[in-house]
Amino acid sequence: MAVSRVLSIEITDMTTHVCEIGYNKKNPTIYKSIIFENPQFSVEDGFVLNRGVYKNALKDAIDAAKIKTRDTVFALASNKIINREVIIPEMKQELIPGLIENERNEYFPMDTNGYLFAFEILEKIKETKQQRITVYAAPEILVKNITALAGELDLNIVAIDYTGNAIYQWLKRPTHDPIEMYLQINEKNSQFTILDEGKLELQRNMNFGVNTLVNVMNTTRYFESELEYNDALLKLKEQKLLFSSFNEVDTVVAEDEAERKLNFVKSQLTDATRPMIGNISSVLEYYNTKKRGAIMRGRETEDVVEERRKRRAAAGDDADNLGAGSESDPGMITEAEEDAKKLARIYIGGAGTYVQGFKELIENEFNGIEVVVLDSLPGLNIAKDNPVAENHSTELIACIGAAYPSINFFRKSAKEALSKTLILSIVALAIVIAAAVIIILNGKMEYDKALDAQKSLTAQRDALEAAGIEQLEQEYAAAQARYQSVEDADKSTFNHNENWNEILSYLETESVSGILVSSLTSTADSLTMNLIVPDKESAAKLLLQLQKIPYFSDVAITSISENTDEESSKKTVSFSVVCTYKVPDKAEGGNE
Repeated sequence: MAVSRVLSIEITDMTTHVCEIGYNKKNPTIYKSIIFENPQFSVEDGFVLNRGVYKNALKDAIDAAKIKTRDTVFALASNKIINREVIIPEMKQELIPGLIENERNEYFPMDTNGYLFAFEILEKIKETKQQRITVYAAPEILVKNITALAGELDLNIVAIDYTGNAIYQWLKRPTHDPIEMYLQINEKNSQFTILDEGKLELQRNMNFGVNTLVNVMNTTRYFESELEYNDALLKLKEQKLLFSSFNEVDTVVAEDEAERKLNFVKSQLTDATRPMIGNISSVLEYYNTKKRGAIMRGRETEDVVEERRKRRAAAGDDADNLGAGSESDPGMITEAEEDAKKLARIYIGGAGTYVQGFKELIENEFNGIEVVVLDSLPGLNIAKDNPVAENHSTELIACIGAAYPSINFFRKSAKEALSKTLILSIVALAIVIAAAVIIILNGKMEYDKALDAQKSLTAQRDALEAAGIEQLEQEYAAAQARYQSVEDADKSTFNHNENWNEILSYLETESVSGILVSSLTSTADSLTMNLIVPDKESAAKLLLQLQKIPYFSDVAITSISENTDEESSKKTVSFSVVCTYKVPDKAEGGNE
């Protein structure tokens, strides 16, 4: 029986998004929607840690919404899922899984045992008889975790998708105006998706989310008490707490104490966005460079080269006399061509739409880029009495996109389970046959012995049940869950500021001579420094030295300028550097 309606569920670290939606429809209707905050410490990186507690929360939310649909699609939100774009020969779709299985270690240079693979066809290249695909790899334990959750809730899994692919599935639909560049800012991370005429060109994850701003806001103590996530989000929505550019952080002067306090929290929050701005800059530069190369490859055909040679021979010119972009040289990229391929508009969705100031900050830092904040996704069919979908549709984009059939990690997992079940059935049948042969050969004496053994085992089972073995097992499982919760709580309290003495020691030993630190800000996620050094060589050397510090996972210069003192004519170089802290497996330096 064909599935016409599904529950589409996305489980993030902090919240769960649910849509009851039409399945595999050109423009499906969203019937009911739910967004709720997860129980504390119940989910980490897409993995449901405390399944009993989380299961009850999800069941209560579904029951409260009076949703009866049991067919379900999950969109996995996890950094553990990795992907790789590859070019493969043209072949039938059913043959691609076999190719991926054979080449998986080439696609992913790691131990791929324990991973499930899926793929999405992005483009068929007719000229070369090839096709461009994205291969996704998900840990099998993650898929089994979700499968077990569905089983306990009596949900029938139709598919298990990945949030990045689900977002792409919605963005490429022709039911709305084309969106070339989309930034989904979630609670703990963000995802950048770029399309070219509906084809996926680039997708990148960023370790930045609205919760980063919430943590910084609470650290500044600007408000009287520490704010919960939703309360802090409301403050960010009601009040503009970001400067419109990084330049304002150093140039805006307060007129009184109240304004000084406000400027301080605004400077801290604005500085906290530097990793996001840096990531956007890297993505745009990578994409524009990639498109520039594609233009050159497309124009540098043999006919073009021959035409250029003839024109130069006729005119008596050489290559130096033909400027870049000249109409007389059809092989060069014109300025108009290059500008036409540059991305000029960013659409922002997700929890980031509630933060005042993102639009102005990005537009000012990237001159020529227009930012469109999507309060709601265009082209949706929303049933009556569904205010969640009406007001929070961008937060539900992965749930909506997952309703379009695409990659499915569950398909392979289910086949493997069926294969294992078949093997176990064959083994069980063989055991039964062997037992029957033994009974026939050994006669009634052996049969009686077997019967006595069965009675003895039954008596032992009854005794264990009477002793409350099931209760003991449940208590053991609950103790394990409590231990895991305490361990997670201990881990979550860790902050790299606890290691500040060691970090400062590294900064002192690894710094170059002549450095001046004009300001330094440390948050839970990163360390930002504004520095002055004698020259650019010193800046480059310092960057290399900082990259050696074991506490940093990434070190990036976000802005750099050269200054000259008017009186002494001495030149200096000013720049900002963002050092992203590593996320430890266990709280280093914390309580063991």
